[in-house]
Order: sequence, then C-alpha cells, then structure tokens
Amino acid sequence: MNRFRGEAELAAGDAKHTLVLDINALVLAEDALDADLTELINRLNGKVRLGTVRGMVWAALQHQPQPPNLLRAGEIVGEAGIGAAHTAVMKALSDALPKAEKGKADADPRKATGGTGNGSSAAGAA
Repeated sequence: MNRFRGEAELAAGDAKHTLVLDINALVLAEDALDADLTELINRLNGKVRLGTVRGMVWAALQHQPQPPNLLRAGEIVGEAGIGAAHTAVMKALSDALPKAEKGKADADPRKATGGTGNGSSAAGAA
C-alpha cells in the first residue's frame, strides 16, 4: 500500500480492493462525473451521492489488469457498504493530495519579499 500515491484498501465481502487515486484515476473521475477536482471534493464532503462514491471507486480501480465497469464498481460499493466505500475514497483522496508543508502554502514565489529599489518612499529618493 503506497499512501503517497493515494492508495486505500476497501474490503468488500471476501475480497480486498486497493483503491488508487493517482492523476490518471482523478482525471477519469472528473470525466465520468462531469466535475472538476474541487467540485468532486465538495461533493464528497457534503451530502454524499451514491453515484459520486461509485464513480470514485470505479476510477480508483481502473489501475487493475481487468478493471471493473461502473455496474461492478456499484456492486463492490454495495458489498463494502457505502460508509466504508466513502471512507476509503476519502483516505485515498487525502493521501493523493497531501497538504502543503507549513509555511509554504501561503508563499507565492512570484511576489518580491523586499523592496525593488524603484519608487522607494525613503527620504531622498527621486
């Protein structure tokens, strides 16, 4: 299990599935659910729709040699339970999109941190 790749385990019946929400899976989810990543995150944090969870599970299983179709992904969600499937998707998503290091999140490398030397308000500046 590689948590830095956005992986989480989902137990469904006797089977264990590794959900992988890497870049390719996230793009598949955006396309399948007709939503950008921010909207998908909002959907998963708000009133959760079954179709959103099923779509995310489907996308997260497409790395398999024989990936499931949407109907099979729905069966897997049903076998696991919607709560467990939602939790696994959120864990994989959280690991796929790690928080920025403290102090670096607000830093904008394009902004100068000191004076530019032009248009100075210091006494004697022209």
